[in-house]
Amino acid sequence: MPLVDLKTDLTSLKFGKGRTGDRPGGGFSKEPFIKDGYGAGAFSKSEPLDKIIAERSIEDLSSTGNDMFIRGGSKVIPSTERDLKRLGKYFTTTEGGLFAVQQNLLSSTGVRIYGGYPISVTAPNKFRLNDGTYLPLGLSTLAAAAGVAFGGHPNKQGIDFTGNSTTLSRPQYINLVKGNFEGIEIEASSIKQTYNNRLVSLYRKKIINKGGSTDTELYSYLGGPQAGKNGNLKTTIKTASDRTFSQHENFSIGDFRTNKYLSVDDLTFNIPGGIDIPTKLFEQQKNSNIVSLYDNKLGTNYVQRLKSVNPIISINENKNGISYSTYSQKQIADKNAIQNGTIKVTDFRNDLESKPKSFIPKTDSIAYENQNIEQRVNLGNPGARGQDRSDFTRGNPNNDGGLDKINSLYLYKSETVTSNDRKNDLVKFRIAVIDNDNPSLKTFIHFRAFINNFSDSMNASWNNFKYTGRGEDFYTYQGFNNSISMGFTVAVQSIQELSIVYQKLNYLKSSLAPDYSDEGYMRGNIHQLTFGGYFYEVPGIIESLTYTIPDGTPYEIGIPSNFENAETAPDGSSVKTNPAVKELPLVINVEMSFKPIYNFLPKTVENVDGVIESRFISLANTSKRSLYDNKIGPEFKVKGTFSSPPTPE
Repeated sequence: MPLVDLKTDLTSLKFGKGRTGDRPGGGFSKEPFIKDGYGAGAFSKSEPLDKIIAERSIEDLSSTGNDMFIRGGSKVIPSTERDLKRLGKYFTTTEGGLFAVQQNLLSSTGVRIYGGYPISVTAPNKFRLNDGTYLPLGLSTLAAAAGVAFGGHPNKQGIDFTGNSTTLSRPQYINLVKGNFEGIEIEASSIKQTYNNRLVSLYRKKIINKGGSTDTELYSYLGGPQAGKNGNLKTTIKTASDRTFSQHENFSIGDFRTNKYLSVDDLTFNIPGGIDIPTKLFEQQKNSNIVSLYDNKLGTNYVQRLKSVNPIISINENKNGISYSTYSQKQIADKNAIQNGTIKVTDFRNDLESKPKSFIPKTDSIAYENQNIEQRVNLGNPGARGQDRSDFTRGNPNNDGGLDKINSLYLYKSETVTSNDRKNDLVKFRIAVIDNDNPSLKTFIHFRAFINNFSDSMNASWNNFKYTGRGEDFYTYQGFNNSISMGFTVAVQSIQELSIVYQKLNYLKSSLAPDYSDEGYMRGNIHQLTFGGYFYEVPGIIESLTYTIPDGTPYEIGIPSNFENAETAPDGSSVKTNPAVKELPLVINVEMSFKPIYNFLPKTVENVDGVIESRFISLANTSKRSLYDNKIGPEFKVKGTFSSPPTPE
């Protein structure tokens, strides 16, 4: 018969009476542990739980009184007393005992912070649980419940849960650092000492005095995160499985593997006439059986196999031994640090014993020290170490001629481009304005080739018409149109360049305005564009020119470095300014539309196997020679393609 049915008087059900247990099967948990003792004020006579609920409300049970000098106010003492009674009764139950056991098991699975240290460090801690012992009857928890209202916060773990005892409280790393033993700091036991340092100890045991290929364990301890895995009660910290070549226990090259901890000196053998294998070096593994090759000599086929299976290691027939294609540890240690700019960056591959095939031998023409981009094309390095930046209004005194030599190259008029090396760039880029009075002269404007975009558009124009009785269109050719669009960036690198850069931009902009003859006739300007080998001094007209200041561009704001001797602003205000500069952006984006005017008859190339005169793309960097002048070799041609008509099939 069920406990509750439709005829049951629910008010007759009393907790703890008859068969009304709170556990499966009708058992009792002895809960709640406290059934009375809830008073309305401090030290008031306790009242039964059911009376408080019946006469007032269940919310009164959570009331702790007003907070004043202590959390909980006047009710803190009776409420603490009730907590201690409740917890005390809980820890006498089976569940309470199992809770204590569970806390100690969890402690044993923690990380042992003193694991792997020398005996002088581990001895005082050897018999402690990894995170300390949880006392029976929950003594540390009871202490926390009694003291928390008054600022007491004892450790949950540790026989001495106050944390004052270094051997009875939970392990703390700070005690290992100080060498603290029951309040006495023993310097000789501190892990700050070299002989107590874990890494130093492991290095001596596992690197210098390694015990063979089977010695793969750094240290182990009882419990820890791995405890219980595969039936093992310990946690073992092992060596890395992949280590450097000179320290790897089983480093493989093809069918070979080392069977010993090797130094670099062990990795040598003689190539001519076969390879002499030292008796301590290689073993061959086949079907789990170890076959000794101690006395064998290997032919050139094995040399090739050694090369192919591991391209990082190079074997040279003209040298003994295996050479590295990277810096050795000694080379790294001996390398001078680049600190103040006095030591130049060099190509480290030049110092390798065995140079990879991608390496280009060092020559004066490509030496990085003096042929890097900053020096070869006069770009300059505004962030170089050791520069004198003490006076920002003057800039680096070594840059009096401008840091970027192309930026600071002023306008000049000449029949031909200057031969001065300062115009050198990765890609030639200049605009010349032809003199209307003397067309043999041109005013040259050089810009750094920071090209953002480039397009060359060729469009044919056709008129369509129809014949009577035909539905489709017919076309007559009318001509073509060629337009060039390109964008580039002008970036000021030093204060000395600022005025020159903007004067060049201003001159380029003015060249779209008219020029007037002595008689007063208005004339337009013809330009010449040089852009790498794509365009070489191609004449044309600039249809449009747009200057844009990009977002985030830094500005020169004209603040002087010496306010006492600086000039006041020209508007009469007291603001001090630097007269050598003006408030200008340091980066300008330029968009240009250019229409070529050809110095040849623009037509379809007639003889692709002869002299090509229709050179819409210049393929030149001088006026004397072009790639069109180079004959195309027979290796690039299909026989008879252009020399004779195709044979009918």
